[in-house]
Amino acid sequence: MNEFDSNISVTQLYEEIIKSREDLNNAIQASETTVIPKVESLNRKVIKLEEENQELRARIELLERNSKNNNIDIFGLEISSRESLVELVFQELKRTLCIDITEIDINNIYPLGNSANSPIKIEFVSELKKEIHTKKLQQIKRHKYKYNT
Repeated sequence: MNEFDSNISVTQLYEEIIKSREDLNNAIQASETTVIPKVESLNRKVIKLEEENQELRARIELLERNSKNNNIDIFGLEISSRESLVELVFQELKRTLCIDITEIDINNIYPLGNSANSPIKIEFVSELKKEIHTKKLQQIKRHKYKYNT
């Protein structure tokens, strides 16, 4: 009878293993039905964000290119102090080059270094304003200032 008892316990053990395996498969399937839609949703969001990222990078590149179109760099203008930079640029360009730049023409003026002889970047409010003033610079053949557009 001892052999029969061991057969029953092996059979019961086998049935329990089969039942546990079925329960485990059911649990896996249930979790898959909830996880798979979430993963697919996240994949769609990632794809959308990657496309948006590409679009934003392209827009930034275009803006950077366009912002450079509004700038000129002037070399040879000595800077005495940061506070007088704007006034110095206005006065020197008017005095030496007969270019009348006003504050409404300029977005920003700043030195491209820390020394007194550092080039000065002038950011015009538009490419049109820059073109007007660079044409005046080109018409004047001899002046001590150099510039890059």
